[in-house]
Amino acid sequence: MEKPRHQMEVEAPRRRRYRFNAKKLGVTLISFGCMAALIGLAVSHFASWPASAYAGKTASPQNGADVLSGRCIVIDAGHGGFDPGAIGASGLREDELNLKVAKLLKAAFEERDAEVIMTRSTDDAIADTKDEDMAERRRIIEQSGSDIVISIHMNSHTDPSVSGPLVLFMPGSENGKRLAEDIMDSLNDALNADGRARSNSLYILMSGSQPCVLVECGYISNALEEANLAREEYRKIIAGAICEGTERYFGGQRSGD
Repeated sequence: MEKPRHQMEVEAPRRRRYRFNAKKLGVTLISFGCMAALIGLAVSHFASWPASAYAGKTASPQNGADVLSGRCIVIDAGHGGFDPGAIGASGLREDELNLKVAKLLKAAFEERDAEVIMTRSTDDAIADTKDEDMAERRRIIEQSGSDIVISIHMNSHTDPSVSGPLVLFMPGSENGKRLAEDIMDSLNDALNADGRARSNSLYILMSGSQPCVLVECGYISNALEEANLAREEYRKIIAGAICEGTERYFGGQRSGD
């Protein structure tokens, strides 16, 4: 007997019965297995690529540790002891700042497996007179067998508004010029400055046959820059920039000087 329409509308729907299909299950498992194998091959393929293959323009041929590993670098902290160097606007001594930056730079180089020779590692001078002190620095540089020399200083000017880093190199030294420019570029980037590397016939720059640069980290005659240089974090930025510039130099090393 046919039921009225209103009873058909409220009647619960019949449940559909499902049957186990071994054939379909086997096909599904095979499909997942193939997909897993393809994914595994893709991961293995990309994992074997060098980092520079997908790192974009920021990738470099060598990282800092590889570039500096085994290099020997002389770090010369200028002045010391009886020779304080320039005196800052608030009385800060150049020789003390030089040594603090030099020690930070030494740590940065050693983290990258470079060998570091310091001309001085204490607040004292390394001889009894200025002439003897400079002669001893030259002796250390000449006998070091180092790849490069970096002398750390602070600048001063009669105009207290003058500021910014500066890197000097010996006239005629092409590798010295290139090292100075690489460090200068790195300092400009780190400190938002616009300094340019310059040549200068200074005694320390003419010591030894290896490329040598003198880094003027800033003007302590400028009150703001002196206050910055008195801060540990600011000095770390400077040391890091000098280290990065040195990496750039060795990353494009050419023979001859």
